[in-house]
Amino acid sequence: MNSKRVTELKEMLGGLGPQIDQLYTNQEIIDRSKELQGAIAKCVFEKISVENPQDRDVCEYVQTLAREHGLTDTETYRRLEDGLRELGYTIGSYIKGMKGEKVARNALKILQYDKGVYILYNIALSDADSQAEYDAIVVTTYGLFVVEVKNWSGNLTIDDKGIIHKEGSESVRYDVPGRMNIKECLLRDCLGEMFPPYYKSILLFSNGCASVEDHYGQVPVYQGGAIIDYIRSERKNGEDLTFHQVMQIVDRIKESHQVQYTASKINSQQIIEDFAWLIAEIEEPSERSVPEGNSSSQAVQMTSPCYDKSKKAEAGRQAKRSGRMTKNRMHEWRRKRSLDLALTTTAAASIGIVFFLTDKVSRFIR
Repeated sequence: MNSKRVTELKEMLGGLGPQIDQLYTNQEIIDRSKELQGAIAKCVFEKISVENPQDRDVCEYVQTLAREHGLTDTETYRRLEDGLRELGYTIGSYIKGMKGEKVARNALKILQYDKGVYILYNIALSDADSQAEYDAIVVTTYGLFVVEVKNWSGNLTIDDKGIIHKEGSESVRYDVPGRMNIKECLLRDCLGEMFPPYYKSILLFSNGCASVEDHYGQVPVYQGGAIIDYIRSERKNGEDLTFHQVMQIVDRIKESHQVQYTASKINSQQIIEDFAWLIAEIEEPSERSVPEGNSSSQAVQMTSPCYDKSKKAEAGRQAKRSGRMTKNRMHEWRRKRSLDLALTTTAAASIGIVFFLTDKVSRFIR
């Protein structure tokens, strides 16, 4: 492996992506992750022909390259594949969450024209024990509503304990009462005596493709604009707050808002090191020449960083000699075949002439 090339690639990609020992906002994680993904994709697209390449598909393109060069069974490639999938999943999940928040804004937008209503988005509160992000807080003269947005699709079930499960995915679980209780506690601590008499948590599924089966029944569940009708219907309980009190609550929440920072799970440095190794291996085809007839396991062994380079080079020379011997034998066979055909044709012609002359002589004698 060309260690100089590895160093060059590591320097070129160094510093890209979120660092595992630092904290970032959600948007910073998206931006830095996409920056690393795009840089890796650019390197890959220089080595593979792809129509309409997309940075998000870089993991599949890297897999294609590794397969073509017999590197898919190496430990380094498998670690790189896991890292790239984590990178793509992180970008996708954060973007998906932001799209859900946008849908929530559109769903709640009409409420802002109602008298005595104010809506806050993307508020973060915390105390010594916990923290929470609020997708939307609707402050009205008739109550306080916290809207939790989930941009999930597929078949979803909320069990009798309030846990959301997604069909076909054990990793997707969400504790509705647990999270809602934390959010209510943080708001009560924030507002103190200003906390209104009527408070309600609402679950909004922003993806129209979601099918939700609710066995919990303690938290209102809505999709799309139907949530507006529910919030407005709560006016029937009476208006306990003045608009001045509504704005006091809004100001207190804004003052308590804290920008949330999250630790990244992406090990960008490891991804860069593994990718640099992969590209350096791919760029040394002469050292991975595999003699005809070798098994795939032998091919993988020859592509391993631990494989002795002198053996690689010798294998390459043997393959070339074998190829030249095969070519020489083919040329010799063709020459012999041509000579045999020529002799056969000449003999047949000679026999034909003899028969012709014999026939003529016989007729002349008669």
